[in-house]
Amino acid sequence: MKRIVVKLSGMPFDPTYEIDDDTVALGDLVRVPGSGSSFIEDGETGTVIALESSYTGPCKRATRAT
Repeated sequence: MKRIVVKLSGMPFDPTYEIDDDTVALGDLVRVPGSGSSFIEDGETGTVIALESSYTGPCKRATRAT
């Protein structure tokens, strides 16, 4: 399980997600779950900008975008 940082359009910060795919790389597109707020819609696609994060709190699961 990796903790990746994802760039999403219109976000004031870059959130961290967990992903099962060990082959994910910088620049890959991933699909993220909704956040329950108006910031992140369910199924939104973002770009991986880091393959590790110092954030240690709970993370939602991302999947590779097809």
